[in-house]
Amino acid sequence: LAGQAHDDLFLLGVSDTMKSDGPNGVVTLEGECRNDVWALGNIVDLSGQVRDHARFLARTVTVSGSIARGALLMGSAVHLTKTSRLDGDAWLMGENLIAEGTVQGRLTMMGQNVTLAGTFATNVHVMAQDIVVLPGTKIAGNLVYRSATELILDKDVKLGGQLIREPMPAS
Repeated sequence: LAGQAHDDLFLLGVSDTMKSDGPNGVVTLEGECRNDVWALGNIVDLSGQVRDHARFLARTVTVSGSIARGALLMGSAVHLTKTSRLDGDAWLMGENLIAEGTVQGRLTMMGQNVTLAGTFATNVHVMAQDIVVLPGTKIAGNLVYRSATELILDKDVKLGGQLIREPMPAS
C-alpha cells in the first residue's frame, strides 16, 4: 500500500508456496493509514504512517515508519528500526525482538532474545531469556525485567527510573 487508506484496513499477505523467502506473503505499508491496521503475512513491513492502532502478525515484522496509537506486533523477528516512532503503548512478542526507535508510551516485550537500543519515554517491561541493553539507550522510566540472568547496564545507558528485576513465573 503506497497511497492512503481512510478507514480501518485489514491485510492478508498470501503465499503460493510454503517457502519462507522471496516475495510471497509480503505486506508492505509505505503510505498513510488513517485508522486501525491489521496485517497478517510472512513479512509485514511498515515504512509509512499508521494514524491509529496497528496489529501485525508475521514471521518478520519491521517498523521503520510511525504508529500514532497502540501497537501489537508479533512475529519470530520483530524490529523497530532507528527511524521508527510509536506514540502509544506497544507490545512486542516473538523470538527475536529489537527496539532501536522511539516509543512514547509504555513498552512491553516478551521474547527469547530482546535488544533495547532506542529512546523510551516511560517504563519498559521485558521478559526474556537473553536481554541486551546497548550503550546510548535512553529510558525515562523504570526498566522492569524478568530473566534467568541478572541484567547489568552499561554506564552509557540513561535510566531515569529504577532497574527492577521481578521473579520468573513458576512453571
